[in-house]
Amino acid sequence: MMGLQIKHGVDLSMIDPRMWAGVPKIVAAYARQDFDAIITSGRDGTHGPRSLHYFGRALDLRIRHLSDGLAKTIRDEIKNALGIDFDVVLESDHIHVEYDPN
Repeated sequence: MMGLQIKHGVDLSMIDPRMWAGVPKIVAAYARQDFDAIITSGRDGTHGPRSLHYFGRALDLRIRHLSDGLAKTIRDEIKNALGIDFDVVLESDHIHVEYDPN
């Protein structure tokens, strides 16, 4: 059974409850492709000055073990599952998910 992994050192303190509510949908999107979802960044790391990571409203997910096509498929599934209040972006080395209803 596929699940959730968290990279060592990731700060998930004070993550917005709406982000936590979306995590099972993220895990399910990865699991449908027979992979674990791996959170690589929460409130930690270096991000842009207005990044929602610093407010607990964004997570990054590992993709380095996925083909480009599979990463796009998982991104699309996450986006569809989470709905319009979330931005889901396929970056060069991760999938960025943020709660941003504006």
